[in-house]
Amino acid sequence: MIFSPQLFKRFLRIAFMFFIGCFLFVAAPTSAVDAHTEARIAQRLHGARTGRTTVIATTSPLVLDRADRVALIEDGRVVAEGTHRELLRSTPAYRLVVTRGEDE
Repeated sequence: MIFSPQLFKRFLRIAFMFFIGCFLFVAAPTSAVDAHTEARIAQRLHGARTGRTTVIATTSPLVLDRADRVALIEDGRVVAEGTHRELLRSTPAYRLVVTRGEDE
């Protein structure tokens, strides 16, 4: 069977949403963009992934602030867990990583 390019793209989108779209792991999705683009990525990622499992490895405050749950991992173990704002208030090690030491 031969597919037109448009039909093939549609098929790929459906396959992605059905098979792959249930779980997503992203590492540093905003590491190489300006602040305006970072904010747009954070907003759209949150909206597009609502109701799906998404794991994001990042230190971006904009991305972390939109996460339902955040975990601080040190030496392969979770040492603190909560929302971004809870961890900023309660966990100095988290605060240091996320603010890059700029709040001192």
